[in-house]
Amino acid sequence: MDQLQSPAGCSALGPGAYAARLSAAGLPYPLPPVSLTPVYPYSDLAEFPYAKVITDTAPVYRHPLEALRGLPPMRRFEKGFDYVSLLGQTTVADAPFFQINPGEYMRAEDLDEVRPSGFAGRHFAAPPGVDCSANLLALIFLTV
Repeated sequence: MDQLQSPAGCSALGPGAYAARLSAAGLPYPLPPVSLTPVYPYSDLAEFPYAKVITDTAPVYRHPLEALRGLPPMRRFEKGFDYVSLLGQTTVADAPFFQINPGEYMRAEDLDEVRPSGFAGRHFAAPPGVDCSANLLALIFLTV
């Protein structure tokens, strides 16, 4: 607790250093609570809504204000095929953010909300014959 009350006399690590970084950026310590609006799944196919990370090396912040003040992110996603769950959304200073985990926020511009397909196949009364496989493929592609 002494580090938080007197961060100037503390090492460059720990909560005192974090409080000093926030103070240098003109932010209060502790940061104000984030007011979240729930995000709901697009359909019953998934328990939680989720999004694809669409920006290379997309940053993850502890708080939206850290992103807006240019503080370094707590981590970054490497370039790849990544998805995140969406726990809530908020707008801070006209900038939209999503909460992806408790205490982790990403800019909405780095994410694309996923809308999973509801296609679950077709039921056939009997297996199709060998000679109608081309018609079956055509039927599948026409219904997707």
